[in-house]
Amino acid sequence: MTHIFSFAAALLLLSCTLEVSSNQPLESHETQENNRVETTEITSSKSYTLGNTQVMLTQTKSDGLEFYCKSKLVTSHAGSLIDSISFTPEPVGGSYGISRPERIGNNLIFTKHGDYDGRTIIVNEQGKISSVAGGACFYDPSSNLLFSLYDSDLNGLSVFDLSKQSTALEMTGIDISPYSFHKDFGERYFILGRESEIDTPQTTVLEIEFDLERIVYVELYPEQMNDSNAIQPLTLNQVNCHCEE
Repeated sequence: MTHIFSFAAALLLLSCTLEVSSNQPLESHETQENNRVETTEITSSKSYTLGNTQVMLTQTKSDGLEFYCKSKLVTSHAGSLIDSISFTPEPVGGSYGISRPERIGNNLIFTKHGDYDGRTIIVNEQGKISSVAGGACFYDPSSNLLFSLYDSDLNGLSVFDLSKQSTALEMTGIDISPYSFHKDFGERYFILGRESEIDTPQTTVLEIEFDLERIVYVELYPEQMNDSNAIQPLTLNQVNCHCEE
């Protein structure tokens, strides 16, 4: 009697096992294969000449669900590498990649956007590449100074001396949100900005003290900083990880 009961239980267990097995899903790799989307790359390049120096900008972006952008600047002379700089900028609500350049004297000025880390990139006739906090540029031809606003969630600015090929000032993470540069009272440089740490931001005036590498509040009315003494911006071209035609 005991043997009969055990045999029946075994049949019942086998039947349940077969029923469960028959309801198992297809192997997952088959589903993934059916939903796969191929990602291709789109590469563009543009060459510029500065004296005897060749400047090559190459940008590659993906075309598919997987997104990426690769931007690279290379300088060379007679086929020999001089300098290079590269980024992998991602769009964060605006432009991304490296812009077409503006030519100032024997310099090419590029701007890099994306990753909340805007840069102003200066390439000189010798092929040297310099990079400072930037993204929006302003130029004073009388002093050959290049001013930039930091394209980021952080407030910042920089000033690059094109004559000396060196950074005169660079500041990020400051309390003031600058938006324009001005020159008045001779050779004095000023910034119009808003105090970002208060509920109702007030426009204020600051002066750049290059010798001390700092900016300080001054008792001037914002209205005194206007179009008559504003340092003019360079043209910002659309940036979308693609070289100009």
